[in-house]
Amino acid sequence: MSLQRLLSFALACWAPFGFASYVSAESFLLKSGGQVDGELLNPKRNAADPYLVRTSEGMKLSLRREDVAKVVAIREAELEYQRLLPRVPDTATGHWEMAEWCRENSLRSQREQQLQLVLALEPDNERAHLALGHAKLGGKWQSMDEYMKAQGYLKHQGQWRTRQDVEIALAKEENEAEVIKWRKQINIWKSWIGKKREAEGLGYLRQIRDPAAASTLVELLEQPKGPRELRLMLIDVLGSLKGNPAEGTFVKLAVADTDQQVRDACLDELVRINSKLAVHQYIGVIKNEKSLPPVLNRAAVALGRLKDEVATPALIDALVTTHEFLETPPQQGSGTSFNNSFSSDGSGGLGGGSFGSPKPVKVKRTFQNEQVLAALNTIHPGVSFGFNEPAWRHWYEEKHEPPKVNLRRNE
Repeated sequence: MSLQRLLSFALACWAPFGFASYVSAESFLLKSGGQVDGELLNPKRNAADPYLVRTSEGMKLSLRREDVAKVVAIREAELEYQRLLPRVPDTATGHWEMAEWCRENSLRSQREQQLQLVLALEPDNERAHLALGHAKLGGKWQSMDEYMKAQGYLKHQGQWRTRQDVEIALAKEENEAEVIKWRKQINIWKSWIGKKREAEGLGYLRQIRDPAAASTLVELLEQPKGPRELRLMLIDVLGSLKGNPAEGTFVKLAVADTDQQVRDACLDELVRINSKLAVHQYIGVIKNEKSLPPVLNRAAVALGRLKDEVATPALIDALVTTHEFLETPPQQGSGTSFNNSFSSDGSGGLGGGSFGSPKPVKVKRTFQNEQVLAALNTIHPGVSFGFNEPAWRHWYEEKHEPPKVNLRRNE
């Protein structure tokens, strides 16, 4: 008789006995680590009452509520598995057929147990290995987990990764947790500002030295409507953190912030650390045709403070710049002639006077950028050609022209 027929026969014969007589069955997981499976005899018990349980052997137990960690309902298929298990032949074929029965009844862990029993009896059983997801790697059957571990990989968040990658990921996760913790604490201290505990909150903020707090401090600094005193203090704190985590923010605010003192404080920090990032970014600002004179000159001031000669060509090109603006012509009087009835851009439309408001027109204006010249004079003391761009270029090219080499031996 095959195992499948045996299982069917056993189910029919055991129906009146044992677990088959249960209305329901539960698994009682104990805090001590043990487990009791059986029928709960007092399902309507009060919360403080003990659990009255009848096991498959017919024993009646009383389990104290404080000793039970969790109660889990047992599925009918699991009960059938427990009933059938003692009748499974201890052969590779018997355990294989029981594993197939478990697969059909969605009992994953029980199926794996049966497949492992198959391999215990027949270590090279291909069907069992494949069913367990094993592959023949390196000349022997092994699971992918075993193979990857042997290759030195670690499993992290469901993926196999190198040890170095896992260490980096763990460090990042730890840092993210620290960032979240700092965000909560800093927001609490910030909420004290303007209230009775303001001095205490500012004192705590001033003492921060953990780079994990940088992102939250940067967010506070970038709020233009924040109190000036707070923003200046945040610049000092961020400047004291290891790794210069606010360098990019200082680069941006030193040119773009509306508060002169904030701009100066950010620039002071960039000069202190000799920021090459700032030099690169500010060269980009003055080379950008869309940079208007106020921003262009602020970038030039910063380059002058940083004193990096690499900015020289860009500064020379920015000594004199031309920009296009939209301007509205002045309102004309009510008396208009035929000639001034046309718009000043030559479009022929009616312009000013009593016929309507003047339309904005495009105009070009040329600027001599004083701060650009000042930056060049600072970077190259004792050299000055004013706003004469050709003279500056000629001087710079001569200075950087490679020395002439005489290839004649006797001269």
